[in-house]
Amino acid sequence: SLQILYKQIKIVNPKVIIMLGAEVVKNLMKTDNGIFNIRGKWFQLLQPQSKSSISCISMFHPRYVLVNPQNKKESWTDLKSVISHSIAKAFFPRSAIAETLVLSISQLIT
Repeated sequence: SLQILYKQIKIVNPKVIIMLGAEVVKNLMKTDNGIFNIRGKWFQLLQPQSKSSISCISMFHPRYVLVNPQNKKESWTDLKSVISHSIAKAFFPRSAIAETLVLSISQLIT
């Protein structure tokens, strides 16, 4: 159930959630968009009974990438986005500077 998942998220208190596959994205983000339309996009997951939110990114499920190796490049791009996002947010939490750094760091990683 989603209530159990939300409790686990609250306990762990992650900085970033990587949503692997369409089903996870559909359930957490309450969307009907397919994974091909939303892969690599960032979302904010609002915590129930809290005013805070957690950054989430949608990615292909690893099983899909194993069966379709031509999609490895997109998955690698998404992982680099997570790295750059995490580094920028660690040094400049809640800052417009962090958003600029995300772009700069992702260019360095490429």
